[in-house]
Amino acid sequence: MSLTGTVWAPIGPSPMNEGGTQDNGLVTAVAVSPNNTNVLYLGTAQGGVWRSGDGGNTWTPLFDQQPVLGIGEPAGIAIDPSDTNILYVGTSNRVGSAEPDTIGQPTAGLFKSTDAGASWIALGSGYPASNTGNATQFVGQTINVILVDPASGVLYIGAVGGVFTSNDGGLNWTAAAGIGVDTRSLALDLSSPVGARILFAGGSGQGVFRSVDGGNTFNQVLSAATPAVSAVLAGGGFNRVVVALAPPTSPPNVNGVQVIYVTMSGSGGTPDPLGVFVSKDQGTTWTQQAATGVSGTTYGGYALDMTVDPASPGDGSNDVLYFGCLNQFKSTDSGTSFTLKSVGHADTHTWTTVAQTGGAKTLVYCGCDGGIDVSTDAGGTWNPINEGGLQTGLFYNIAVKPDATASVTAGALQDNRLQTTAGAVSPAWNAPVGGDGWDVAYDGSSPPVLYGAYGGPASSIFASPNDGLTWPTNLTPPWTAADTGGFLLTQIAADPSASGILYASGLQNLWQLTGGAWRKIFSPGTSGNVDVAATNGNNVVIAAGNQVFVSANALAATVGPPTGVTFSNISNGLPGRNVARAVFDPVDPNVLYAVVTGISGGAAQNVFRTTIGATTWTNISPAVDVPCGAIAVDGTTTPTTLYVGTDFGVIRSVDVGASWTVLDNIHFPKAPVFDLAFNAKAGVLRAATYGRGVFEFVKPAGQAIAVSLQDGLAFGTVCAGPYYLTLTIYNVGSADLLIVAVQRHTGSTDFAVLPTPLTPLVISPGEEVDFTVSFTPSVAGVPETATIRILSNDPNAPAVDLSATGLLGTGAVATAIPNGGDFGNVCVGSFADELLTINNSGACKLSIFDIAGSADFLAPGVLSYPLLVDTGDSLDVVVRFRPSSFGPKTGSFTIISDDPAGAHVVKVAGVAPAPRANLIVADTGKFGKVCIGSFADEPLTITNSGKCTLAVTGIASTSSEFLVPEVLSYPITVGPGDALPVPIRFQPTSFGAKNATITVASDDPAGPRSVNVSGVAPSGKLVVGGSTTFGGVNTCCCADRTLTVCNMGACTLNVSSVHFKRKSRHWKLLHNPFPESLHPGSCLPVVIQYHANERCARVCELIIESDDPAMPVKCIEVQAYTIWDACGKQHCEDCHDDCCDKGRHEHSCHQGYPCCCDDDEEDREEP
Repeated sequence: MSLTGTVWAPIGPSPMNEGGTQDNGLVTAVAVSPNNTNVLYLGTAQGGVWRSGDGGNTWTPLFDQQPVLGIGEPAGIAIDPSDTNILYVGTSNRVGSAEPDTIGQPTAGLFKSTDAGASWIALGSGYPASNTGNATQFVGQTINVILVDPASGVLYIGAVGGVFTSNDGGLNWTAAAGIGVDTRSLALDLSSPVGARILFAGGSGQGVFRSVDGGNTFNQVLSAATPAVSAVLAGGGFNRVVVALAPPTSPPNVNGVQVIYVTMSGSGGTPDPLGVFVSKDQGTTWTQQAATGVSGTTYGGYALDMTVDPASPGDGSNDVLYFGCLNQFKSTDSGTSFTLKSVGHADTHTWTTVAQTGGAKTLVYCGCDGGIDVSTDAGGTWNPINEGGLQTGLFYNIAVKPDATASVTAGALQDNRLQTTAGAVSPAWNAPVGGDGWDVAYDGSSPPVLYGAYGGPASSIFASPNDGLTWPTNLTPPWTAADTGGFLLTQIAADPSASGILYASGLQNLWQLTGGAWRKIFSPGTSGNVDVAATNGNNVVIAAGNQVFVSANALAATVGPPTGVTFSNISNGLPGRNVARAVFDPVDPNVLYAVVTGISGGAAQNVFRTTIGATTWTNISPAVDVPCGAIAVDGTTTPTTLYVGTDFGVIRSVDVGASWTVLDNIHFPKAPVFDLAFNAKAGVLRAATYGRGVFEFVKPAGQAIAVSLQDGLAFGTVCAGPYYLTLTIYNVGSADLLIVAVQRHTGSTDFAVLPTPLTPLVISPGEEVDFTVSFTPSVAGVPETATIRILSNDPNAPAVDLSATGLLGTGAVATAIPNGGDFGNVCVGSFADELLTINNSGACKLSIFDIAGSADFLAPGVLSYPLLVDTGDSLDVVVRFRPSSFGPKTGSFTIISDDPAGAHVVKVAGVAPAPRANLIVADTGKFGKVCIGSFADEPLTITNSGKCTLAVTGIASTSSEFLVPEVLSYPITVGPGDALPVPIRFQPTSFGAKNATITVASDDPAGPRSVNVSGVAPSGKLVVGGSTTFGGVNTCCCADRTLTVCNMGACTLNVSSVHFKRKSRHWKLLHNPFPESLHPGSCLPVVIQYHANERCARVCELIIESDDPAMPVKCIEVQAYTIWDACGKQHCEDCHDDCCDKGRHEHSCHQGYPCCCDDDEEDREEP
């Protein structure tokens, strides 16, 4: 039949009856209230935190709904002595499973309760709002020890990452300097000054560290090199380090406690444990104690702890020590000798001692693999306190008897044997055989035979004919060395349709028992989980590591091809992680299901389905990515119903994986589910957890609460309040359910439960009551959460915490602008506009309070704010780019609104291209030759190769002989790609080569542009032709000579004067056209007359003055002399006079012609 239950209920073991003692699951920490020694708190390996108010007679789980149930060892729980309602809990995943890759719960950090464990917050998580700080650094980090200083309230933590301190109740933590190793023990000297506390820490593999400044810094005081330690190591090493502080002496030493005890787990061939060491000077020197009587191992540090009785004298000689490894011991002489104590179970994990008043002996608690034991007489006698509802068994596998009532459940547990409900009074179980239990299975015999595997390193397999009460038949396979070694899970499976057919998985091989004999039928290379099809014993599947192998002829007479047993690898399509289990459909032996541990990092890949003949697996996982370790299949329903055990509970699918629901998470803890067993005859489903024992889905005998939440109390995003959702409470039990209260417990005060119906109230079996949760949000854009707590008389769920969530929505700004906000090229003095689209992508109306631009980018003018944009609507606004200077520009438009994301910034860009001036002049600016008084013009072309108009603001010349045009007013503009010719004139005012620079100033950011110009102003060139040598001229005769004054230059020659340098009556210029200008190539004659009447010949100089720069004054010698022989030299004057007369009448001039002989005044220089 299909499942008959309605809620989960714990069915034990509580306790485990093991050989005359009562045990339970592994205990990692014990804390005792300093105000009331009857108030105890337990930390467990994977079972959370438990509280007892009566000294351990009854227990209540406090931590079931937290994300991790592993608690730090040896002291992961601390009580604040100043307020014992305040608890601190550090999580751990150090104690794992022997089954590979089965524990997927990472540590969740540090938790705090202010109501004695009734509710918890994860420190630093942000919930409630005031819970901030850096405590989240412990998420993913195992916390080993928590201490609270009773004087100052300072918190100390020893964790994998070292030692940390907090001064604000655990919100913020500071890592100590000098110690960054796994700190497995931490001791606080309360006799040291409050402001300078002394602490000792045990660092794994390193040694002992001491702090004298309240945990700020640590210095190492013991290491492998310490003489007392190195003498024992002999080349080996150590791992776990345990530090135990002696109590203060009486009177206390003013320098603090001097005596410190240390033990270590050995490794690398050294003794394990390594021994007991003592220092009587605060760690300065060390000696090894004899420690006679200690026996057993720590398993490399798995089981090791030590403490000092607080009633000890603290002298290092007579102190009482409690020491635990595989066994437990007591020493009364500071570790010189020890006596074995029968605590009740092996493998010690924690000691807690409580000093008593009035002379009473110390109260001692020991936490071990078998739960918790207490001694009220300082370790003289021991009693287990493992019942009263305490249920912390670490189950690997269970088997439910396949009878009509599912009358027996058997299980295999970590270090707690093979257990059975047969012969036990619920919730107790019996454990007749011990060690580590690995697996149990019923076969198809009538009555069915129960098989069990346990122990190691070579696991034993026995058969029980009476549901596990006794195990008389040894069926252990003839293991080879390849299949044994270490305490590793040995899994078995029995053919449910046949008698005596059994399968056992060794470390390498799969063994089959048939006909009373074992044979190896397959070698998957690792151990694995085996299943046999209920309706076809030939079909066998093994999930080994990350692979699945199946056989369709497992009952063949031989092994191996061609006709013997063969297995096929059908792993294709699985995600490559550990396959915890693969099972057959109970109706169709060709259909298989598999569950996978670990997480895929996003995509859910944890549950799969296939058939023997298929080529791949189909992913039928739930939407949530959660590790899955167990599966049970109900073939009585159509379609088949699947039950899957996860690391946090059980989920169910009634449509072959199309959809999944959580199966009653109110009454089921968030513990890893390692196995599920479904008895189709009885309609019974049982779940085996690793840390919280076994649960059954039952019809409760008493009251039982169930809830239905409208929309999961997720209000989503709302635009105004209040909003309302319905919380329906059902009584699915068989007795009246008393609802004591339904109210907001913690979190946002914007949530409330309406006062009607009034509580307390009673809900009859099968009835329901609706409550209303309101949400009136007050803070926009901030997700809000509150815990709604239901208090009732449901014994298994007295407090149900529900999460209500909601968000006051706002608008959300989304923007669009063409070209990604690039305005392109826009010239200075111009502008470009674009449409900026503002969209409201939020759930509520958007209010825009301002739109601001930046330099060169102008926001629109708005008459009044706010601008309102409805959900899904858009608003277009015009934004402008108006550059004020050249170059690339970037800016932004900032939209201020009620979008909780804050100001929305739209990045924009544009370019203000600069004009680019270029100058062009013909013939590289050479004007050639230009005469003075003339000019030459050449065009200077100004071009603009830029993309914007060029403004010419001035044209200048460095020379007055190169003239720039006159402009009425600047600037003059040149359009993009255009050219402007301007004339440049060369008008020389002096002779010679001329140079100048013409500079055009403009708004081209590259600066003024210049061009060099040149020209030549040539002069006239004076050239004189003709002879100025007359020779001899007869007296009283005149001779003439003609000179040509020529201009052989390129320009006019200005002859300003032609004259004799001295005035003489003998020389005259008969023809002198000068001053005169001579054009190039022209000549003018000058006629010189010589009067031959000089008494003595003298040279005369003719001066020609011109503007020839090469010879502005030319001096020409004029030579002649008078011939006196005709008149006789003796009577010169007479002759002269007579000759003149004669000369007029007689021509006696051999050269020249007769001319007047008047004797003028003496010659003289021209002025």
